[in-house]
Amino acid sequence: MARVMMVVQYEIKASKVEKYKSLIEEMKSQYLNNENVNYSVFSQKGNPLAFTEIYTADSVEQFDRFEETDDEATDMIVKRMFDCVGSKQKFITLLEN
Repeated sequence: MARVMMVVQYEIKASKVEKYKSLIEEMKSQYLNNENVNYSVFSQKGNPLAFTEIYTADSVEQFDRFEETDDEATDMIVKRMFDCVGSKQKFITLLEN
C-alpha cells in the first residue's frame, strides 16, 4: 500500500497576507478530522509570501476518495484562497516506493 503526497506550492499577493492566514486556519479546521488525508501548510524560510500545502494519504484509495469528495464548505474556502494567490502555482503528486 503506497502512501500519497500532494504538494501545492505558490506565492500569495503581499496585500492578501492576513486574509490568507485566516483562510488557512479555516482550511486546517475543515481537514482536522478528515479520514482520507492529513493537511499541513508551511511557509518558506526567507520568503514570507511563499507557501506550500501538503496533503498526505495512507493509500492511493484514500487519496482518490479525497479527490472525489464534493465538500461545498471546503470548495468555498479554496475559492477565497485562490484570490490571495499570485499567478504561479505548482502541483506535484508523489507516490511512496
